[in-house]
Amino acid sequence: MRMIITLPISYQSWGSNEYGELGIGVIGGNIRTPYAIGTGWKQVAAGMQYSLGIRTNGTLWAWGRNNFGELGLGDTDIRGIPTQVGNDSDWVYVAAPAYPWATAPSRDAETKSAPS
Repeated sequence: MRMIITLPISYQSWGSNEYGELGIGVIGGNIRTPYAIGTGWKQVAAGMQYSLGIRTNGTLWAWGRNNFGELGLGDTDIRGIPTQVGNDSDWVYVAAPAYPWATAPSRDAETKSAPS
């Protein structure tokens, strides 16, 4: 999976989309050219079959594989589109290593994570 953020802060992805990790609204297939996911992204991180992103308003979003709850949405449903995680708007950075976990600090330096 490949991702880029281009000015004016748009997010594009391509590659394997087996679990909706590209966030393009469908699950499955291989996308061979960049597909725009919209503007308003501050940062996006690609994990193993899932992705996390922070919008410019500081909200956290997640999509893709979620069999261990790694998206932090309180369930294990696969998401094919970016889905907001909670209501906080003070996220500053996301890291999406190999699942089954993800972590991101908020502005108050509290680290929040979605463990398996």
